[in-house]
Amino acid sequence: MKDFLYIAATFLTAFTISYLTIPSIIYISKRKRLFDVPNGRSSHKSPTPRTGGVAIFLGFVISFLMWDTYVDFLQIKYILISLVLLFSAGLKDDLIGLSVDKKFFIQLGIGFLIAFGGIRLTGFHGVFGIEEIPIVFQYLFTIVVVVGITNAYNLIDGIDGLAGGIGLIAALTLGSFLYLMGDVLFALMSFTLAGSLIAFLCFNFQPAKIFMGDTGSLILGFLLSVLAIRFIEFNYSPANSFVVMESAPAFAMSILFIPIFDTLRVFTVRILKGQSPFRPDQRHIHHILLSIGMTHAKAAITLYCANIGMIILASACSQLGTLSCILALFFVGILFVECLMVVQYLQKRKATSPVGVINKKS
Repeated sequence: MKDFLYIAATFLTAFTISYLTIPSIIYISKRKRLFDVPNGRSSHKSPTPRTGGVAIFLGFVISFLMWDTYVDFLQIKYILISLVLLFSAGLKDDLIGLSVDKKFFIQLGIGFLIAFGGIRLTGFHGVFGIEEIPIVFQYLFTIVVVVGITNAYNLIDGIDGLAGGIGLIAALTLGSFLYLMGDVLFALMSFTLAGSLIAFLCFNFQPAKIFMGDTGSLILGFLLSVLAIRFIEFNYSPANSFVVMESAPAFAMSILFIPIFDTLRVFTVRILKGQSPFRPDQRHIHHILLSIGMTHAKAAITLYCANIGMIILASACSQLGTLSCILALFFVGILFVECLMVVQYLQKRKATSPVGVINKKS
């Protein structure tokens, strides 16, 4: 009961701080003209403040500082150090710009810090018959996962309410399972993040009054990557004497599935077309949903439901083994996108047909 009350307290503290901070951030951003100005790839029409990540950061960090009698800073000091470094990089990028190379270098650095601090993937847990891997590969694997998930959330942040909403689903799900496993400290972290995200979504859901910017999306992706790694490793830890998840790596992937799948899909398409995987375009799932006539709100809710569906699917397939479960997730994900692209194609064909052109003119 005591653990639950601490979690509730940090959740409410994070929500309150973020909620009360955002109006001031919006006001200052408008005064200083710190806008995300629409361009050819933008899905919004008017200049919008892009500094919402500051409120998410403040809500999250201050909540931990206020409840420092419960938080073990020795255990999470590398997470907090990495968070501050990433916040600084994201804020600089939002305000004056930061080169891709520098952002990537910082992300590699925080990936190493996290692994050095003990939050690292120690093996494949049976995937391809591989259990524990050598320490060097533990570091490399962890860095790849942290950098990959961090950037995946950065790339999915393209419409009102999307990154914050699917981040909220992930934080609540990971937090719930970590709590059930008995890992109260990281459950606390998950629900603190959730509190900040709910406050942010009050101002970010269509029509958005503020965006989270790179500051918010990088922080969000980073924290969720750390929580996912912790969930996987603690699931197999002797300290977990409560709930044990079958196929934990697949279940963790299902929680973060939409950003991971969309990033891999878009990068693959770009490479197959002979383009740089980092070249901006409008191939993301949310762009497809907007192109078939959905509003930002409907597109975001559709992807919320898709992400929840993937979590349910992973739970149902967990007995099949981690690899089979992951393959099932990607099969359903590909099928989902292909159906959307068929609808997109049929709509374009109808619009360019003689009848469609006549109806449009009339």
